[in-house]
Amino acid sequence: MKTEFEEAQKIAANRPRAGTWESPHARPLTAYPSTHELNDFTLDGASTDPDRGVGLDNPFLAGQFFQTNKLPGSMTSEERAKLAQSLAPTATYEMLSKIPSDLVEMETPEGQDLRQRLLRGATVVFFCAGYPGVIKDLDFIERHEESSHVLQLEPLVKPGEHVVGPEEGMPTWLAVIVIKDETSEMARDECQRLMKVIADECAASLV
Repeated sequence: MKTEFEEAQKIAANRPRAGTWESPHARPLTAYPSTHELNDFTLDGASTDPDRGVGLDNPFLAGQFFQTNKLPGSMTSEERAKLAQSLAPTATYEMLSKIPSDLVEMETPEGQDLRQRLLRGATVVFFCAGYPGVIKDLDFIERHEESSHVLQLEPLVKPGEHVVGPEEGMPTWLAVIVIKDETSEMARDECQRLMKVIADECAASLV
């Protein structure tokens, strides 16, 4: 196991085609990767500082986060199939194909370190709820987990949880997406499309 893990660390430390659009350079680490889980942290964006002008009541800042009128419409099934066939594996996808999944999923500090190394340079997106309500189930997320562009789609909410939209304060984060598109433009476009689809399906399923 130790030899396999050392090989996995070498793969994660040598990202293919580093510096290209599909594998951008990540900022160097300033400390050893944290072993905290996402649930250990609280995202506090509800407070504002009028002197700094960075609160969510700042019209410009709020507009950058909460505009939805510029999101593209969803693709047809034929368009999705055609695009999926044209995709080449990204650097992250290529690296993951060389590492046993049990090493990536290890619930240890070493496993956490490996996951963080693999994700450096990948496209990761968090997105939030648009309307208030109570989550009935997670079907609106789970049905997209096997989409051709999605490397990881992890819910940050659970059934029965009350969510709020931007008009009620700091919106609830719904999920984190890791996209495996070849270029940053494709990743951006697919993220926008998938965020709109899931947010709309979430709104329709709220009780």
